[in-house]
Amino acid sequence: MGLPESKTSVLVGLSGGVDSAVAAMLLVRAGHRVCGVTFSLWTDPDCRGQNLCCSSDTLLAAERIAEDLGITHEVVDLSADFYADVVRPFVEGYARGCTPNPCVACNAYVRVPALLRKADEMGYRLVATGHYARMQGTPPRLHRGRSQAKDQSYVLAGVQPALLERLLFPLGDLTKAQVRSLALQAGLDVGAQAESQEICFIPDNDHRRFLATRLTPKPGLILDHYGREIGKHDGIHRFTIGQRRGLGVAATEPLYVLEIRQGDGVVIVGAAEFLAVRRLTVRELVWHRRPVSMSGLTVQIRSMGRAVPVHVIHYEEEVLELDLECRERAAAPGQAAVLYSGDAVVCGGIIATSKPE
Repeated sequence: MGLPESKTSVLVGLSGGVDSAVAAMLLVRAGHRVCGVTFSLWTDPDCRGQNLCCSSDTLLAAERIAEDLGITHEVVDLSADFYADVVRPFVEGYARGCTPNPCVACNAYVRVPALLRKADEMGYRLVATGHYARMQGTPPRLHRGRSQAKDQSYVLAGVQPALLERLLFPLGDLTKAQVRSLALQAGLDVGAQAESQEICFIPDNDHRRFLATRLTPKPGLILDHYGREIGKHDGIHRFTIGQRRGLGVAATEPLYVLEIRQGDGVVIVGAAEFLAVRRLTVRELVWHRRPVSMSGLTVQIRSMGRAVPVHVIHYEEEVLELDLECRERAAAPGQAAVLYSGDAVVCGGIIATSKPE
């Protein structure tokens, strides 16, 4: 759903940014009773820089937006939930040699459930966010946003469909340029605001520093693709699949991280050609629909990545075995994988294993 047809009460998640501001503005203009809520989240206390997502400036910006729109506004402290359900799993994932996506976890376990809990407390049935996605069909199910350049269905695919049925996405049919233009025309001072960071709770965007202060060093070997030792490291948390810089080894050609083995702490590196994979095992599935056929589907493994045609080799309630029609680089365990039928989300899950064939 974009905007509800009849007048109703809607709780809007106000992040302090342009997207949620315009989402709230469109609901107000349509005549709905709107209340804004901003979540105070945990952020790295070791960083001095301001965080575009969780800072005190962000909270003030959200308050100004609410005032400009003439709506009520509340701040809810979710720092404990955010740390338990997003930050801690992020650290634990890297300790296992995985590459978790904190935005996917946040939407699934923190932001959306908290929005709905708050709405229930207030007696509101519907909630809204500034995501670029659409809910279509009966019952409504998650689809890509109209703008391919900004579509955010990927980071929402981990949210249970029963929860998504109560969500409105007023920006689902708009482009980012249109949203900025609407904000500027309305005199909202967030129209030219910069995009938020990928890892919102690490203001300096240095996740290796962040992890180094929270994980005990566990030395291991760095091997090349042929199994020859070419270096040593002080912890697999320093590496992600596809990483090129900061490997700590000298070579005559560019090397990339190909595999991270938790069991023996070995990191395997090699040429870019060895990064490509075709087989994926996906677990922790959230099913949004059951397609008539499991053919003609695509899979996306990065938030802004391309959709790749895929053959479903095997599927059950909790696991998918996928064969990509063309190889994809750096598909890392821990990343989210989202299966699509056209623009419709079929299911979302987490990559457990990836293999060349």
